[in-house]
Amino acid sequence: MNLDAFADIKLLADPEFPAPMLMNALFSKFHRHLTKFGAGSIGVSFPDSRDPGKSLGPRLRLHGNFVDLQRFLATDWLSGMRDHVAIAPP
Repeated sequence: MNLDAFADIKLLADPEFPAPMLMNALFSKFHRHLTKFGAGSIGVSFPDSRDPGKSLGPRLRLHGNFVDLQRFLATDWLSGMRDHVAIAPP
């Protein structure tokens, strides 16, 4: 598998919801949709995680090939979260 692209999904500050709660919701949505999309074609990392065990940080990075990432991002997996994130697609 060629992982030649990535997309960053960054949490936006929200006065009502703490960042860890939003990241938990974001990752849960990602994981549920990934099982439908096809395991093995998209990877994930948390590039802003600095303090193990405390927080994953405010950014989820998806890794994969350009076509798979575009297909994945074009689906509705972020419904309900779009107001809480900014996406830098591949």
